[in-house]
Amino acid sequence: MVLLAKSGNQWTLQRAYNSGIAAHSNTSLFAYCSSRAFTHPSSNWSWTWDSAHDPFGTNMDGTTVRVAFDYDHPVPRTETTIGGDPFYDLKCLASAGSGSCYGVRDGVGSMGDAPNRLDEGPTAR
Repeated sequence: MVLLAKSGNQWTLQRAYNSGIAAHSNTSLFAYCSSRAFTHPSSNWSWTWDSAHDPFGTNMDGTTVRVAFDYDHPVPRTETTIGGDPFYDLKCLASAGSGSCYGVRDGVGSMGDAPNRLDEGPTAR
């Protein structure tokens, strides 16, 4: 849901924002993170915001809010980022076959960039 307007203690809410149509017979409301990567239909919690140059997060010139690659539980460092490759990344499905692999960015690009290699991780013997 999205808060559209607020006047005193009266709020105008839009239900079913970023999801399907919501029945009005149910009075339960919930909110979830709706930050998007704009490339797939799920939320992306990996993004950076240059709040010093854009204190209101408007991203008017497209340079102050940057969506980062959607690693699962990333371990970012200046030169390296390691994390689970997201379930919707077709490169992982094609290379690993199982759809479960680690994404590794090692020495290429900047923090937040996509991995330059994929690894299936340890295998059971």
